Amino acid sequence: MVNRSLFHGNYTILDEVILPHSHLKLRSDGIVMITYPDHVAFTIRESIESVNAIGEITKGIPHPILKIPGKYTTVDRDTREHVAKGDGARFSIAEAFIIRSLAHKLVGNFYLSVEKPQKPTRFFSDIPSAETWLGTYRRK
Repeated sequence: MVNRSLFHGNYTILDEVILPHSHLKLRSDGIVMITYPDHVAFTIRESIESVNAIGEITKGIPHPILKIPGKYTTVDRDTREHVAKGDGARFSIAEAFIIRSLAHKLVGNFYLSVEKPQKPTRFFSDIPSAETWLGTYRRK
């Protein structure tokens, strides 16, 4: 579980979906926050389920997305491609990822340079910076 004190700003949770591999929350500040448990191997199956859940809580309207992976979370090649260029980004305006390990940083750099995501994407070491950046993409 993510420590609420790591976030800035005031918001409430408008809706949420809990899946075995993801916990999705639609926040009143317009950001969809997704946290992932430790030791999850994310495949295309989990990615499709997660995207469908985003569509459910946002009623199909694209939002900025904050993704917070757990320790040792991995994402396979097909999933990275699905999220970067395929159907996986259809409910996203922009995506911010929190990076807390060297492995995640290496995968993140590879993702940006090779997969070239179709939506604005950045990696952050802290949640407030990611929230600030995502705030520039909020729907007015």
